[in-house]
Amino acid sequence: MTKEQSAFYDRIIRDYFGDPDEGGRFNGAIYRPFEYKTQRDKIAGEKLTEKENFQYIQQRNLYDFMRRLLVKRFESSFGSFRQSIENFRKITENISRFIEKTNRYILDRSLWKKYMTWIWNKSRSI
Repeated sequence: MTKEQSAFYDRIIRDYFGDPDEGGRFNGAIYRPFEYKTQRDKIAGEKLTEKENFQYIQQRNLYDFMRRLLVKRFESSFGSFRQSIENFRKITENISRFIEKTNRYILDRSLWKKYMTWIWNKSRSI
């Protein structure tokens, strides 16, 4: 890797995939809705119930996993990375439309797939 390529890589990893609390631009909001509906000071002050703490940790782990996945795709090839970004974009758009339409959020992937299949079948029958 050239010096310029190395600097580019470091900048992308830091600016986009660094911790969002430290300025990273990938916030992965769809993977951690708990943090958006719970008061930040409650999380920061560790004043969560056992159930809330479980949700917070579970969603934060999913977010960290997805962030690491994107970094690995970036490291493997730009084509793979681009496809992953496109997939993330499509999923985010679908979830945003669902939230706007129903005022609900589904984190469970199997339930989400069932919903999307139902929508697809419904649109075909019209």
